[in-house]
Parts: sequence; C-alpha cells; structure tokens
Amino acid sequence: MIINLDHFRYINDSLGHEMGDKVLNAVKERIDQTVRKNDVMSRIGGDEFALVLEPLDSPADAGKAAEKIIDAMKHAFLLDGHEIFSSCSIGIATFPACGDDRAVLLKNADIAVSRAKELGRSSYQYYSAEINTTIINRINLEHDLHQALPKQQLTIQYQPIISVDSDDQYVEEGLEAQLCWHHPDRGVLGVEQFMGVAEDVGLFSDMTQWMYNASFEQMQSGAIKSDALLFAYMSPQFLAHEQFIRWFTGVLAQYGVSGHQVVMEICETVFMRRQNTMLDVLTDLHSMGVKLTITDFGVGYGSLEMLRKAPIHVKLLPDHYVMEMRDASREMLICKHLVAMAHDLGIKVWASSVQERAQFDVLRSLGVDYFQGPLF
Repeated sequence: MIINLDHFRYINDSLGHEMGDKVLNAVKERIDQTVRKNDVMSRIGGDEFALVLEPLDSPADAGKAAEKIIDAMKHAFLLDGHEIFSSCSIGIATFPACGDDRAVLLKNADIAVSRAKELGRSSYQYYSAEINTTIINRINLEHDLHQALPKQQLTIQYQPIISVDSDDQYVEEGLEAQLCWHHPDRGVLGVEQFMGVAEDVGLFSDMTQWMYNASFEQMQSGAIKSDALLFAYMSPQFLAHEQFIRWFTGVLAQYGVSGHQVVMEICETVFMRRQNTMLDVLTDLHSMGVKLTITDFGVGYGSLEMLRKAPIHVKLLPDHYVMEMRDASREMLICKHLVAMAHDLGIKVWASSVQERAQFDVLRSLGVDYFQGPLF
C-alpha cells in the first residue's frame, strides 16, 4: 500500500512545518494502532507512507485494511490546542498480480493512489492496467501544465453577470473571469478541465495570480469595463499563504482598482480546514471592500459555519440544482429555502449555468439576484 495524506500542504502553509511534522507523527501512530503487529510501515516521502501487509488470504483483505485506515483518519487530531483534520488516499498493489518485485509494486501502488486522489480522495484504489493508462494521461497533463504560463498559453474568458431591473431589463452587474488553457494538442480547455490537477501540483496559485493581474490590467486599460464588478476565483493554497494580503493590496494599488470592485470566489472546504487562519484573511479582505462568495456551498455543517462566522456577501447556488431546476421540482424547493436564508442574512444569491428561459423564470421568482450562463 501507498498511503498519501490529502491536502497536507495546506497544513504546512497555514500552521507551519513544525506542526506538519507533529501531524505526520500522529498519523503514523494512528495507522500503527489500526494495522496488525507484523505489518511493516515506512515513511517514504514528505506526506507519504508505504505499508507492507503479509500474509493475506485474498487481495480483498487489503481493501478491508485500507477502509479501516481511512475510517481511523476521519477523527480529528488534537495537537497544541489545534483541532486538525487530515484524510488519506490509498493505492494497493498485490503480489504477484501487480508486480513481482519491490520496485514494480511500489510504482504500481503509487499509480493507484494517484487514481484514488483523482476520484475524490479519502478512498482507496487497486492497481490495474486501465488505471495505468489514466495515470499516464494525467502525468502528461501535469507536464504540459508546467509550460502553460511560461509559454503564454493561458487566456481569460469573461462571462457577463446580470441582474434584472424594475422594467424587466437585463443589467450587466459585472464579469466573471475564467481561465482558459490553449493546449497545443488538446485545443482550448476550460478551467474545470485542469484546475484540479493544477491545484494538486501547486501551479494553480501562480495561475490565479496571473489571472488577477491580467484582469486588473485590462480594467485599467479599458479593454474591459473599468467600473465593472470582477468575479474571480482564488486558489485555496494562495489564499492561505502568509503573504497573500500583502500581495493583494499591492496588486490593487498597482492597477488602481478598488477592493469594492472585486467579488472573490472562495472554496467552502478550505475555510473549514483552516477556520482560524481563514477568518483573519477574510476579515482583512472585507475591510478592503472585497465581496466574498462561496463557490461550493452545500447545506451541511461546513456551509452553515461559514455563514455564521465569515463575512460572506454572495452565495453561489449549486450548479446541479440550477441545471435541474423546473417549476415545483425538488431542486426548486431546496433553492427556495437557500435563497430565503441568504436574504435573511443580508447575502445576495448568484445562479450560474442558466441555460433556458424556464430556469431563469423560476430562479427569478425565487428572488435570485445575479444570473450567468449560456442564456445570456
């Protein structure tokens, strides 16, 4: 088995490497308590462990062991007054089906753990030839991503964000900046096609910094409306960086853009992992006039905690609800209550992916404030 901690770099970025080392020791102790005494574990990388299980009656027993480890990791680590959560992904390679020596087994288990991360993390995968092909494609994508900025392959696509005035006329409230990658072989890729990989390899921070710089420069030059609200996603990794506020203050001043013109899209999950650090950053942004919106808002504990503690201004409805929206549908009833809750808290509601007039009519009847999508 290869056991890889999910998003471990966020712990190092927000709490420091000393705390990161304590987390790694706590992880090792917890896994030791989960596996058998004759199983052998070793740390083989920064946040990666290898575990040898022998003997096993069948390959399925390795999956049962992986499930126990994943379940054990769901409980918080209490370290120096911090409550820290750290899930893991596991890749499994069995002898002799997946290799007949140590090097091949390690390589194939590593391929399997990459697949587990790609499929959503906090899970395990067995190695297979099909996975091997998928991972090779991903490795090629990672390699090409490193060339995207140096070779000037990134551009920005702007989508209008509209509201409706009292005369039933569309009013353009702002623009959402979306990264596009002009891949030399695969053509134009939307941000959703490469964002996850870029975040995993630590490139998305530089990409979002480039996007903000380029958007502000285009506002300054008049290439896009200088008085528009700019909706733009921010890399969770960079948002947690200790120099983030200094950088953002500097880039606003450099291009003469007011914080009141920025609607920064942030990820709910990053807030829940690092509440104490994030609250300070979000409060600083709020004091600059920056409006904050949650991009992956759900209805669970994390979402409610964020609404309770963080200075949120705009709430993005889940795209899958919007796309399935029909009159009197279950999605409509859920959105109705989400909109009402947001308005009671003084938060505006934004619906993207609006494709049809019927969707728009229902969303408008619910009181949604901002609209975006192919319809417009």
